[in-house]
Amino acid sequence: MSARRLPGQPGEWIDRTHAFDFQFEGETCTAYDGDTITSAVLAGGRTVLGRSFKYHRPRGVLSAANHDANVIVDSVEAINIRADVTPPTPGIGYRVVNTRGGVDRDRGRFIGALAPLLPVGFYYKAFHRPRALFPYWERLIRQFSGLGDITTAHPATRGTTRRASCDVLVIGAGAAGLAAARELAGQNVSVIVVDENARVGGTLGYRYDVDGSAQGLLREALAVLGEAPRVRLMAGTCAVGCYADRTVALAAPEGLLVVQARSIIVATGAVEQPAVFHNNDLPGVMLASAAERLVRRYAVAPCSRAVVLAGNADAYGAALGLKAAGIDIAAVVDLDEPALRGEIADAARAQGMRILARSQV
Repeated sequence: MSARRLPGQPGEWIDRTHAFDFQFEGETCTAYDGDTITSAVLAGGRTVLGRSFKYHRPRGVLSAANHDANVIVDSVEAINIRADVTPPTPGIGYRVVNTRGGVDRDRGRFIGALAPLLPVGFYYKAFHRPRALFPYWERLIRQFSGLGDITTAHPATRGTTRRASCDVLVIGAGAAGLAAARELAGQNVSVIVVDENARVGGTLGYRYDVDGSAQGLLREALAVLGEAPRVRLMAGTCAVGCYADRTVALAAPEGLLVVQARSIIVATGAVEQPAVFHNNDLPGVMLASAAERLVRRYAVAPCSRAVVLAGNADAYGAALGLKAAGIDIAAVVDLDEPALRGEIADAARAQGMRILARSQV
């Protein structure tokens, strides 16, 4: 795994005219406006970005989309920062949580050697006898549990709670959510569209686009919605609670927004399912969508050579997109017959990719 910064990508989120430095585990990293902590650190060539909770095994990028807890960091400003989606602050230092001595020299990594003696839930059964020693074991377990450390040194933050109402609330601003909002824009109804990402568009902005139609659809939708007076687009806003009276709590950068909607459209898309195989948790193993996000959003090549495990046609699109970015595709390992994937599998084969049918990792 050898990550690096790529040349400019169509629709990339970073602003290369404004670079700044920050600290990660005591090392200086360079980021652009629009980067996340993860993308900037990965672009600098670092492989191990975190440690697992129990055995302190090395962790890298998995989803690059807030779907996992592989890269959680602390700073002097906050605890449990989600590095995959949080932009770094110039001059601020970040450290990985759940380590003893730093992510590279974590003393806790030696616990992995005891894994055969530490099955799931062992501590619920093993330390109650003798009873006099239980307080000792309890303190020891508590020292190793949890993630970020709460401390009074962190500055107090205050948020505001606001209220709004609309005819239709659309949760998710990918292809489906934008299509719904666009349809509603001409019907004289008030619409609020929210998306947890820093920019709207979902897969339209990073999936492999053979003819540019996806990017064109995104630009067209944003142009239409930008001219619609009763449509409000809110990026970086996550729906965190939906209640029986169609009241939805939205966590926005400026605080909590409580929306009362007459109707709710849920267009949150799908989460890619990780494949199960031995050592699939180690750095260098990531979701195909994570690799696509890193390339198209942040212009970061997560590796120089990749094997793509295919469970559907999207994997071939990911392989084609990575190859277009200069990443060598060693093989596409298809769990089924490539003929079932349609023309996109033929396109991958036409580019000389090695395809292994009915195979697995």
